Amino acid sequence: MVAVFLALYYGVGKIRWITDLHSWMDRRFFRLLDKSDLILFEGLIVALDPEERKEASDLQTVRRESVAKSVFAGLADDKSLSNHLFHTGIFRLWIWYWIAMYGTFAFSLLTVESFSLMLRGVDQYGRLAFEACWISAVGHLLVGVILGYRLLGLMEHISRLLVMSHRDEIATMLRKNLLEKEE
Repeated sequence: MVAVFLALYYGVGKIRWITDLHSWMDRRFFRLLDKSDLILFEGLIVALDPEERKEASDLQTVRRESVAKSVFAGLADDKSLSNHLFHTGIFRLWIWYWIAMYGTFAFSLLTVESFSLMLRGVDQYGRLAFEACWISAVGHLLVGVILGYRLLGLMEHISRLLVMSHRDEIATMLRKNLLEKEE
């Protein structure tokens, strides 16, 4: 069990692959990043006219992500928007979500290891270690799911606020991106 912990500690220290681990865990288990991208995109296209909205909603997923990123890049200079996002707590919620997901991942590995120790009878406390790790893994998973649903709701709220405060700018950027698609 100590070896697993040391391997995780060493591996997490290598920052470069944390992004890959985020993506892998999300694609494999939760799909929260895809859902939040879709919610934000659907919220942004409300700034368009109904005919344009239909055209935008027919875009491929990769193209939707590209369009949404370009809109957010265009809005990035707005200091009041940045301040508002900080005050919503979205960044703190994302951090807690990923802490819960890492906890789920780490305690799941520890559960497997402690289960094997318990079966082999190596340690008299194997069953206790297994139960503690299993309960911790399930607890982190439940907290992660709750935070994930909270994040999706907050993303929807943020996309509505963006459209309310920057409707014309968003519509212009979306139209520009839709014209680039046609060319």
